[in-house]
Amino acid sequence: MIISIISFINSNYFEIEHIKVVGNNLLKKDYLINSFDIKGENLLRVNSKNLANEILELPEVRGASISRSVPNKLVIEINERRPIGMVGGKAPYQIIDKDGWILATSNNLSLSKFPLFMGVDRSQDGKRVELEDDFKLVVDYLSQLPDWILDEVYQVEVFANSGIELFLRDNIRVKLGLDFSAKSKSDIFIAVYSDIKSKRVDVDYIDLRYENNIIVKLKE
Repeated sequence: MIISIISFINSNYFEIEHIKVVGNNLLKKDYLINSFDIKGENLLRVNSKNLANEILELPEVRGASISRSVPNKLVIEINERRPIGMVGGKAPYQIIDKDGWILATSNNLSLSKFPLFMGVDRSQDGKRVELEDDFKLVVDYLSQLPDWILDEVYQVEVFANSGIELFLRDNIRVKLGLDFSAKSKSDIFIAVYSDIKSKRVDVDYIDLRYENNIIVKLKE
């Protein structure tokens, strides 16, 4: 009887045939499957904790969990890091998340949809970029923005006189200043920029440096 049970457990009845990946945007499903060579393995013999830990070693992944659906389906659920900007004075540029972890590199600045952080050097170890305080505030601010607005930002620079400035693809400059609440100032910018887009007005710059005085300068 015991031998029969063991034989059944080890049979191809539990051979993994279907793998579902949930939460992946940066990582391709085929890349995950091929990287860990799990298709065809016995579903009951897959060590879920070990597999999740192996997936967590990928720089793009913040969290991972594994579940089984008997007899032959494995579900991989991942929480990816969100790309927030690029650093480097020249190619290859390093694409980072809000914690400075390097997710990928890009050789073509014009084809990238992520903003370039001016004055921030590449990481030498290829793993994580150590950001100065001003750019820690930058990534905190950018992480509050929805994707459709973040995609509009092509460059970020910190100036001695005006602080943090965003440069948008529609030629609008956004002056943010320094030492502010990322959440409250991002909420204001989202509302102002959404209104500008809906009204289709030509704007030169948006000045959000002064808490109770929002300036929107129209192009002449």
